[in-house]
Amino acid sequence: MQITARIGASIFIMLTWVASYANAEQEVPTTTQGGNPENAQSGNISGFNLQELHDALEFCLDLDSEDDRATSPDDQKFYPHPSNDWGPKPIYDSRQEVLPGKIDPAHNGFDEFKNAWTLWKKAVPVNGRAVYAIAIRGTVFASQPSAFENLILTTSSARFGIEHPKNKYADITFSDIDGAEVHTGFSYATFSVLFDAEYGVLRTLIEQKVPPGSILLITGHSQGAAMATLMHAFLYYTMQQGKYGLSKNQYLVKSYVFAQPKPGNVQFAMSFSEIAGAKGLSYVINNTLDPVPLVPLSLEFFADVEMVMPEPTAFWKLLRGVNNLVNDVRTGVADVFNQEAARKRAFTHEHLFRKDEIKAAAIPMDEASKIRPEPVSQTYVSAGALIPVRGNPNEGGNDVFYQHHSPTYRDLVASQLGSGN
Repeated sequence: MQITARIGASIFIMLTWVASYANAEQEVPTTTQGGNPENAQSGNISGFNLQELHDALEFCLDLDSEDDRATSPDDQKFYPHPSNDWGPKPIYDSRQEVLPGKIDPAHNGFDEFKNAWTLWKKAVPVNGRAVYAIAIRGTVFASQPSAFENLILTTSSARFGIEHPKNKYADITFSDIDGAEVHTGFSYATFSVLFDAEYGVLRTLIEQKVPPGSILLITGHSQGAAMATLMHAFLYYTMQQGKYGLSKNQYLVKSYVFAQPKPGNVQFAMSFSEIAGAKGLSYVINNTLDPVPLVPLSLEFFADVEMVMPEPTAFWKLLRGVNNLVNDVRTGVADVFNQEAARKRAFTHEHLFRKDEIKAAAIPMDEASKIRPEPVSQTYVSAGALIPVRGNPNEGGNDVFYQHHSPTYRDLVASQLGSGN
């Protein structure tokens, strides 16, 4: 009876507050075609660059429109058209490594999440610096594990929040601000695409010797946008710490992401703004009519204020207790969609790059609270400098995801921001 009452009260509170939604927006620098080439030479690659944005979007379209090219091979809108500086094909394509010579997005992903990514290289260095781009594939609805990431809607700590190995937290950092939390599904998927021993990003960067000092652009669309944001944050902190084969300031990192679902809470967004968004190193392009940037739903409660109070009163502690009940319900919903199965996939995945280093640095789960707060907040917001494009409600017909597709973003960007070089 007590359990029923607890769940009933929690559901009532959740339904009362779950509709709230917030987006962190930052002022966007003036649009430029090419930026300042001297910046790259001096180690400063900040600033919005329209051509970089266009090329990044083409890399995303290459990954996300693979099934459309198979069904409509003569329709050029489904083919990538990056600038000639990059060439027509990536220098590394995990899809071709997994399933050579075939177009099958439902089966050409790797690891338990069926991830896919590409590495592109610019033909001509920028003032002596090689330029590379990493593109991460978005949701593949034909692949249950890929779509599954979106359903893992609970929150994890942005530091020591990835369970690996079992009953321990890996030393993985997406933010160094207390209270920063990230979407569980996106964080585990990012960990997996980074550390996979055969197809992972880190192994490819280090063993294929993407040279130190290179400029590294990171991009993604939809689910890939959230993962690209987390990867950007991971690379920043990991390079500063000199871990997992990366040295301090090994790469100059910048990101452009499209149709970004909210990757973390308010504290994570502020942290990411500190290292990237407010420095002109990360841009988020969202369509005003695209439903995907509105998820996951933000769950806000008065007790979230208690997180930053030095000495919370009994009243705020009471509200925190009620808030935790609401989180219990949300966690229960996630469990229905096999959240625990996803975690099991993560910590039983032994085929990891630098797995001995990961295990050596991991801490017991019961010691994590001594290092960082327990994850309790679900105030999800976008992360990065937001650039909106206005969707046309009269377009798309019966396609409910028309406003979300990469080709739609291509048209909106070209008509509203400019066509690039």
